Amino acid sequence: MLSAKSIQFSVSFLNINITYALINSGQYEKSIAAYGFIPLNIFHEKSERFSYFLPLLEDEFIQINELYSKFNSAIINQTDKRWSCRARLHLNAILELLHQTYTDYLNKNISVYNIKDPQVWVSLILQQIHSHYQENISLITLSHYIHINKTTVSKRFKEITGYSVMEYIIRHRIQCALYSLSTTEIRVSEIAKECGFSDEAYFIKQFKARIGTTPLEYRKSIVNKRKEEFGNTEDKF
Repeated sequence: MLSAKSIQFSVSFLNINITYALINSGQYEKSIAAYGFIPLNIFHEKSERFSYFLPLLEDEFIQINELYSKFNSAIINQTDKRWSCRARLHLNAILELLHQTYTDYLNKNISVYNIKDPQVWVSLILQQIHSHYQENISLITLSHYIHINKTTVSKRFKEITGYSVMEYIIRHRIQCALYSLSTTEIRVSEIAKECGFSDEAYFIKQFKARIGTTPLEYRKSIVNKRKEEFGNTEDKF
């Protein structure tokens, strides 16, 4: 009852400045926030618990399958001049979900599945957010998912994560948007929609409140910073 999916890509497809030498040097993960790169540690880190095989919940696998279909469609159909950006948009979403699943997996220190333990059901809520942030999720839907009243969920989630449920969702959506803003020329409205924001103006407002700039200003600053660091004038986004 096992399933698997395989995707092969050159790291330079994510951004022209990303190389295997940079990744293998150990400096890549340190440059993620500065240059808008997506985490790739899942591909080169190994531990006693992780040997390059990542167990996924059914929800996570279904979501990756859907993203893979969008990724594959963008490459095959090439509907406009931004087809490669659109493919990268979906690949970023796949890699971010894998990264979050990998992080959750390594951080999980609960040996017994006990839904009454807040650490357990907060972990389940985080998995739901990471898998379904593109959809219309809320405190109520997540409370129904684990069958615990929303008041308890709200209180214990903030105690454990430091954020309210909706603040965590917004921050995660914005984090996913950062990757695509810094590595594609996709319109802000499309990125906002792909990351779970139904309204572009609301996305821009929430983005500026947490990042300090508008999405377009962020994109421009990241590109300029990479050009200064790497000296690559072909870096457009």
